[in-house]
Amino acid sequence: MFLISPFMHLLNSSTKQERPFGKVEITFRLERQPYEGSNQYAVWIQNQRGQVVKTLFVTRYAAQGGFRVMPDCIPLWVNRADAFHLSQNEIDGFSGATPQSGWQTYIWDGTDENGKRVPFGNYVFYIEGTYHWTSRVVYSGLILTGGPEITVHAQAEFDSEEHDIYDSGLIERVRVSYIP
Repeated sequence: MFLISPFMHLLNSSTKQERPFGKVEITFRLERQPYEGSNQYAVWIQNQRGQVVKTLFVTRYAAQGGFRVMPDCIPLWVNRADAFHLSQNEIDGFSGATPQSGWQTYIWDGTDENGKRVPFGNYVFYIEGTYHWTSRVVYSGLILTGGPEITVHAQAEFDSEEHDIYDSGLIERVRVSYIP
């Protein structure tokens, strides 16, 4: 006769492995612009309370203080990420040279800025670009993690009427997918 310990469920629950997060893949077409004060952008994830969970990429010029010289350089990211208070190590962790024109892909692995796994749920993705001094484009949308694969196609929001004159597609065809 087998005796089943009343604590057996604790053993089983403590050895269960947490379900993998999967990834959020952000893909878009970048077309570098020939204008001064252009080609700066940031890609990041926020929770629904508006807090930055993780910055995936920021162009080096902007991240290393270009926003001080050019106050209209990706101001949404600067404000949300509290860029004035980021350390050089933090900046080095997500900044890089402005890529050449072509398809860009950024992957979010479900961790926060400290490398800690975040819970499944709804998150907001942002891609903000400065394409001519004060002219910006922002893509954003909600992505649900933890469920089946889902893809969202984001639309551009421009902050200036000048986009018809200057924007020939700094950032276009944004596609964001959650892949379990």
